Amino acid sequence: MRAWQLNKGRQTVSRQDFHWRAVAALAVLGWATSMACSATQASQTAPDRAAANVMLILADDMGFSDLGCYGGEIATPNLDHLAAEGLRFTQFYNTARCWPTRAVLLTGFYAQQVRRDALPGVSPAGGRGVRPDWAPLLPEILRPLGFRSYHSGKWHIDGQPLENGFDRAYTLYDQDRFFSPQRHTEDDQPLPPVDQDSGYYATEAIVDHAIRCLEEHAEQYADQPFFHYVSFTAPHFPLHAPQEDIDRYRDTYHVGWDEIQARRGQRLKEMGIVRHDPPAMEPEVGPPYEFAKGLERLGPGEVFRPIAWRELTEQQRLFQAEKMAIHAAMVDRMDREIGRLIQQLKRMEAFENTLILFASDNGASAEIMVRGDGHDPDAAPGSAPTYLCLGPGWSSASNTPLRRHKTWVHEGGPATPLVVHWPAGIAARGELRHDPTHMIDFVPTVLELAGSKHPKTWNDQPVPTPPGRSLVPALAEDGAVQHDYLWWLHNGHRALRIGDWKLVADRDDSWELYDLAVDRGETNDLAAEHPERVAEMVAFWQARADEFRELALADLPPTQAPKPRAPKTAKKKTGKPKADDSGFVTLFDGQNLDAWQTSETAQWKIEDGVIALERTDGGLNNDDYLWTKERYSDFVLELEFKASEGYCNSGVFFRTDDLADPVNTGIEMQVTNSYGRPLSRGGTAGAIYDFLAPTKNTVRPPGQWNQARLTVVGSRIQVELNDEKILEMDMDQWTEAGTNPDGTSNSFDRPLKDFSREGHIGLQDHGRPIWYRNIRVKRLDP
Repeated sequence: MRAWQLNKGRQTVSRQDFHWRAVAALAVLGWATSMACSATQASQTAPDRAAANVMLILADDMGFSDLGCYGGEIATPNLDHLAAEGLRFTQFYNTARCWPTRAVLLTGFYAQQVRRDALPGVSPAGGRGVRPDWAPLLPEILRPLGFRSYHSGKWHIDGQPLENGFDRAYTLYDQDRFFSPQRHTEDDQPLPPVDQDSGYYATEAIVDHAIRCLEEHAEQYADQPFFHYVSFTAPHFPLHAPQEDIDRYRDTYHVGWDEIQARRGQRLKEMGIVRHDPPAMEPEVGPPYEFAKGLERLGPGEVFRPIAWRELTEQQRLFQAEKMAIHAAMVDRMDREIGRLIQQLKRMEAFENTLILFASDNGASAEIMVRGDGHDPDAAPGSAPTYLCLGPGWSSASNTPLRRHKTWVHEGGPATPLVVHWPAGIAARGELRHDPTHMIDFVPTVLELAGSKHPKTWNDQPVPTPPGRSLVPALAEDGAVQHDYLWWLHNGHRALRIGDWKLVADRDDSWELYDLAVDRGETNDLAAEHPERVAEMVAFWQARADEFRELALADLPPTQAPKPRAPKTAKKKTGKPKADDSGFVTLFDGQNLDAWQTSETAQWKIEDGVIALERTDGGLNNDDYLWTKERYSDFVLELEFKASEGYCNSGVFFRTDDLADPVNTGIEMQVTNSYGRPLSRGGTAGAIYDFLAPTKNTVRPPGQWNQARLTVVGSRIQVELNDEKILEMDMDQWTEAGTNPDGTSNSFDRPLKDFSREGHIGLQDHGRPIWYRNIRVKRLDP
């Protein structure tokens, strides 16, 4: 039993403390029309019948065939039972990556449409993008319909749960520690960091919270339907699991990934899920991001390519088999915890009328990296001091019978199991559905079951037509849901599916064409045989990309819309502010923004000698930049900043070469509320974002002013915060894309040494409010 407790002044929760209460039957009632949305959401109508509860369960980085009901050898009896008493979809898709999938799930739009995945010419977008005002999350739409909404687990969406319609939330922001998260919240309020020896395990803690929400719902809100989003962090790396779970699979994987792939492939064909044999593993395709120091840090047992098992050394085979045992243990434990959820629904007498959907956010991952607390090779594999990843060999096996991995958009990246169970609403038992469907279909499905439709307007803005289709017809009949097309773009990988034809290309590679009706493994490229079809589909893919870009840019201020790259001759020799005796030029004196490029919509304002963003949403989720008119190469920048409470994730950008794409063409010094929090590359004030954490956390509490000094000379960067030097680095040591010198990964597709040595300085306000004042710069370049 673990001693870790979640206590927010209402109830102390530990696994042994749960006492199951017998409650009256959960009568799920449709709410009266008077509870329908306001005029701006007039397209919604209250349901005129009993509404089903909805529980969406999402795994993280789970392979297509990891479940027993999808051909796997991992024990997943609870999900297998749901499948046997419900439906399995064989061609259900996600976006191939975690945060875009989560945006799609809860908005009903492609991630690029709502700026939650990258699209050329749109910035900010991707993991730091902010949704348009017309794109609410599903709980906001459900609330006027009488639903209560709960979130338990991983978030990875802009904003925070309660400010986006959830009534309760336990949120894990720490993806690097299953036993001791340092960043997690309850109801959007920070919780203390967890010690490694506390007995905490993330998969159990997520379900502990979910059960508590369900108990509260049964006690206090039994006359209302609920939407519960249970978002596991398993089996995402690091491979962490309780030892007793690992021991169940200790001997299972010594046969090797080739044999596991073959066995799973055979079972999948026998089940009728696919018709084809698994494609051959691709020994030339390794992790999506290079990790050159990995062999040194992880030891001689690690393997960076899916080579034949017989070609591995004995040490490598033992090491690799142990890794897959941990992955299996994580999936096994997740299924056991889902069993606890099912038992709670039954105790509430809500199981029969709860639609349960289980899927994964993307396929299994070929990534290999070390981050978090690092990797101790002497510790037991799977324990807290270790940091192991699945890697391309086992990822290929987990994604059987499909090709490639997470981040790619060949089938192994975006294809996921989908198990659907709803005794009161699905007559079929154990049937398959072969409809090509997608995460964009989730929102329209829930809204149809709630007796409503997607709103036509939101926040006084028109809402575009969502691209998804309701899955409700497919609950009754195979082949009942048809899409005109399905579209993908991630990390430069791109794809389009129309009918059974799939057009797909890796980043910078030529297009390939496959007939998925006979070649789901994508082994027979037909592009050369059908050039006209390829040309038509390429044009269609590009037309959708252009359409999505136009939509994503529609509500951005002019400073964030694409602009021609500023010429490097933009420095003016006359008319510049004069330097003082020490050589500093004032960029902001508390009076005007003459040295800055301001947006036509006046996003930035001056109040009491302070620069702040004119916020339009109650001060929660705005995002904007303020750029210097001039470009700087070598310089000293001094400024003061003040952060607000809560999630405040802003930065000072420098040497930004392209203002249309600052995240990828500039360097960012983090400006954030990190007071009292652990050091990190992405969440500590003074960090150079995703490249290097500071050595100290010297930021002051929210509401207090901080003095920052940034010195940039050639390849050298130095940060001082509140009169203490906290960071020194040499850009030239960052020689590999996606990898830091210490072996940890970053999200950039080129090494830091190749970033521009000249560019604009920018102030960012991203998330909760930030304030700047007393800004001056001193040029050090000739």
